[in-house]
Amino acid sequence: MDREIALPYPSVLEAIDVLEAQGVLLTGWEPLATYPDGGFGAYPADVIGGLGGPARGANWDEAVRLSAALHRSTISEEWRTRRSTPPVEGVELVFGITGKSKTSG
Repeated sequence: MDREIALPYPSVLEAIDVLEAQGVLLTGWEPLATYPDGGFGAYPADVIGGLGGPARGANWDEAVRLSAALHRSTISEEWRTRRSTPPVEGVELVFGITGKSKTSG
């Protein structure tokens, strides 16, 4: 079963490190937002889709390592892009990351 957490940058990078150490395969991320009125939801801009899982028969540990590296790099790139072009004053960018453990199927 996939699970999702949402954290601001750079806390999301620290979470990726912890999840990788625990053998959690990251399967995707999306930009989310917190709003000045306390609301939470979709970030008002284009969304990154799921990144998928390992191919059948692939080494789980290697897939975990590769997915963590991919998530770190794409989230960092997105952070740099969004920081230079914020869509709405007062909206905080947070990142929802999705992952699953080897035993969850």
